[in-house]
Amino acid sequence: MTGIEQAKFGDFAAPGNLVGVDIDELRPGAVAALPKAGAPPLFIQHDGSMTDAGHFMEWSRERRSLLDELVLRHGGIVLRGFPIDDAEQFNRFANLFPIYAHGYAGGMAPRRHVTGDVLESTYLTQDFKLSLHSEMAYMKNFPPRIAFFCEQASCIGGETIIGSLAELTRRIPPALRERIERHKVRVVRNYAPCGSSRDLKAIEDTNQIGWDEAFETEDPTEAERLCGQLGLEFEWNEDGSLTLFDLVEPFTIHPKTQERVYRSSLHTDITSERQGMAATRERLIAQQKHPSGSFLDTGEKLTREEAECIHRIQDEIEISWQWRDGDLMILDNLQVAHGRNPYSGPRLVHVALLE
Repeated sequence: MTGIEQAKFGDFAAPGNLVGVDIDELRPGAVAALPKAGAPPLFIQHDGSMTDAGHFMEWSRERRSLLDELVLRHGGIVLRGFPIDDAEQFNRFANLFPIYAHGYAGGMAPRRHVTGDVLESTYLTQDFKLSLHSEMAYMKNFPPRIAFFCEQASCIGGETIIGSLAELTRRIPPALRERIERHKVRVVRNYAPCGSSRDLKAIEDTNQIGWDEAFETEDPTEAERLCGQLGLEFEWNEDGSLTLFDLVEPFTIHPKTQERVYRSSLHTDITSERQGMAATRERLIAQQKHPSGSFLDTGEKLTREEAECIHRIQDEIEISWQWRDGDLMILDNLQVAHGRNPYSGPRLVHVALLE
């Protein structure tokens, strides 16, 4: 975040114009005295008083309702410097919160289970930048919150970028916003035949993911049952691939703040081209009976100019900072979008989907 001064508090510097508090300020009933919401998230710095993960879990359990309140108030929080070391401990922390009931069934990003309710953030190729998005914006059912844990930060890049969905919505030109508001979004997604992505170490395009990985089953009947639970229409293709259809609203009202925000995949069909990886996507889509994409309910897509406009706004509002090993972040999925910068070197960032 070039050109923005560091916000100091205690012995800790929150990146950019972000706000933060020391751990001794974080007491039940103390929310009113904490810094007011600015750009998300709120950084919460450990003061060195905790010595083990058990102590951290107890501290978190006692302050669960406070952490919930801070996530809602600030759009997200980052816990930094706490004694948490691995995915098992992150799973214990995530389970202090209600876990999102549907899990990642029918999800679009390439990710696998690590342990318990913890997933890989993604194994999409490290050269690819994931633009800002609200988790599972292509589905009617989606997790209200998402938690991240950095077990090992990459040496170069790999930041989890974030941005305010309210700010994104505010900046969409009125004419484009009014055009989108007149429609629903028809999302078509294709999964490769069972086993297609099982042995792949990196994915260049989401159309390469096998349906067995997306639904965590090799049983077509179980995949169909999960589609029914999620309100997805489906069609099996002759080559064993699976096509999903969904009709979603492009704007969503937050159930607690009542703010109405744009959270949609409508503009994302040019993402691969922007990342210089259009050839793989074009080859895969050319083989599909129902080509993957996000369409207005009239069958039209946004024009290239309209899609680029939304991408440019995302670029303008994104915020990032370097992960540190042990960092833990929880985002409100209807207030804050997230993405990932390209990176080099080993990187272990895990996620858990929360109610």
